[in-house]
Amino acid sequence: MPEGFRITNQTIWREEDSGMKLDEWAGILARQLKSEAELVGSRARSELYQDSARETFIRVVLEPFLPGSYAIGSGRIIDAAGRMSSPQDIVIYRRDFPQFNMPGDHTVFVYESVLATIQISAKLVRKTFFQAMDQCASMGELDPAIDTSIMRTLAGKMNMQLDARHNYVHADPLNTCRFNLIGRPQSFIYAFTGFQTSEKQLAENLGKWIDRYHEDHDALQMKSLPSVIATQGCFAWRNTTPFAIKERVLFGVGNDQAPLRLLILQLLHLLNRRLQNTSDGYGIKSNIAPYLAGFARPSFSETVGRATNPGARQAAKTSTTKTSPAGEQHETKPQAQSTTPTDNTRVQERKARTAKLVALSKRAADEKVAPTAPGTNAPGEASQMDSQHKPDQQPPVIKAAKDYSKPSVSAIPQSSRPAVDSASSTDNTAGTKAPLIQDLTPRKPEATATSTGQVTEGTNRPKPSPLSMFNDDGES
Repeated sequence: MPEGFRITNQTIWREEDSGMKLDEWAGILARQLKSEAELVGSRARSELYQDSARETFIRVVLEPFLPGSYAIGSGRIIDAAGRMSSPQDIVIYRRDFPQFNMPGDHTVFVYESVLATIQISAKLVRKTFFQAMDQCASMGELDPAIDTSIMRTLAGKMNMQLDARHNYVHADPLNTCRFNLIGRPQSFIYAFTGFQTSEKQLAENLGKWIDRYHEDHDALQMKSLPSVIATQGCFAWRNTTPFAIKERVLFGVGNDQAPLRLLILQLLHLLNRRLQNTSDGYGIKSNIAPYLAGFARPSFSETVGRATNPGARQAAKTSTTKTSPAGEQHETKPQAQSTTPTDNTRVQERKARTAKLVALSKRAADEKVAPTAPGTNAPGEASQMDSQHKPDQQPPVIKAAKDYSKPSVSAIPQSSRPAVDSASSTDNTAGTKAPLIQDLTPRKPEATATSTGQVTEGTNRPKPSPLSMFNDDGES
């Protein structure tokens, strides 16, 4: 290869005549646009108005280099599903597509006919910046009419997979974002003044808009973002070709002497994709790729946003949402940010408290109920006897005879005998009396019955032990 030449896209051209001329031309347009804006503003004896800013941009920047097959207008864009975008300041569209002009309303353009949309602002502040970003995001809600078989082929080449929503996704969210740009027009934002030369201020406002977008939407995709934001001395570049960033970020932000050149570069790339790439009989291709290769790469000092797959934020939000038994859902704070115990800890604490209460209840029951012995009251009898006495009275306690013989129930006087429930003390099938269990509740007995049936006072008698009625072998 002779010195002073190089090959780009299989095309031989002079290195000294590289695309730097187009870069310089874009810089000249930027300076001319700035001068025109200052001139229009001085004639109006005030700041540049919105309509004047739009007209100046079209006259100085777009009309000189757009092909005759494209026209410039303003209005809304509609897709095949009937979804419509918000009003766009500038719409670059193909002339061979029909338009739907509504009387007294905006012109409606077919989505597939649009090359690009541009939002123009005389002065970029947070309010006007957010409005322009919302206009660009409305374009991301539309979908082009693309042959599904072609999309399936492209997805296979890029190792894309269908998710639960039937969307093509890639393990790398950055590839997912770029795949969803196929067949879509690009959006741009240009401001004559604003943010001056502070790229940090532009990055800060970009971050705040992204945070606001996430409040009402799922993962932010590149299709909803402008390709270039150019203003006075600073710019934001969407992370796509030809100056892609390796990190999984949405924007690269920096300073540039002529940020408008980056907007023009992307417009030229869009036009180049619409040109025929077939060679004629002499091997000459009808594209401008060699001329675009000479544009100088911008310098990025800040990055904004993170690329995520569709549904990623919703899945993370669902994982922190708890469903109650009634079907109501409520959000719970992530464990890393929560200062209250987790659900598992609460369950364990409830189980421990329940087990403790059960143990205490069982212990109290064991202390209150003694083993069954002949001649004692049954549990049902003791409970009924207690319920028949007043709170200040002590229920009678029947003590076994000293000779441990089985006393006769009939020997107990009728006045001292408690009422017995036939269902609990008599076995109807066998016809025998149920054994009686002594009430061993610690209280001072009032009377005792001897083996002869005589009732005696026992107020000063010591309380008998529950084991006094059994012998050493455990027999009564």
